[in-house]
Amino acid sequence: MSAIELIAALLSFVYALALTHLLQSAAELWLARRRVRFSLGLAAWMFLSCLMLVNNWLALIPLAKSEWSQSVALTAFVIAVVQYFTCALCSMKPAENGRVDMRAFEEDQDEGYKVAYLAMTALVVFDTGRQYELIMGAPFSWSGLFQASWTMLAFALAIAVSLCWKARWFQLAVPIAYCGFLLWVMSLAQI
Repeated sequence: MSAIELIAALLSFVYALALTHLLQSAAELWLARRRVRFSLGLAAWMFLSCLMLVNNWLALIPLAKSEWSQSVALTAFVIAVVQYFTCALCSMKPAENGRVDMRAFEEDQDEGYKVAYLAMTALVVFDTGRQYELIMGAPFSWSGLFQASWTMLAFALAIAVSLCWKARWFQLAVPIAYCGFLLWVMSLAQI
């Protein structure tokens, strides 16, 4: 097994554990559906976590064709770990008995997964800057980095605002818009 295959296997394992949190939570919520007070907001964050996980996993494919430095491998691992937390922190485990309130969970726990998303954004922008010449095919520039990362920075700002501004429509708009953006990005991807 080559070093790249070993690293890819480790990253895939971390991504699989993260996906397990989301799938197990969705299955348990479905089984308890008659006791669940549904929250579109939490469901949107869970779906966004799943989309981002798939997107980050698919982003490993082009890397399989190149040589990985230690910094590339370490950055990919840290991104995978933060991705794990975005999934684990928004995955609700319903109680065995009684009412299950997804909205109360969302309102009580949203800081955790939103901070994880902010960390994810910072890591992705950092990684884009670190690999700028490879990704953009041009010498590094701050304006170029901003152009390559403006959507991530805009979503990071929206997530940061959603930590303070609790208007329900805004709490729903942020993950739904982010989901739409990731679906669009994934539709453009050529594997």
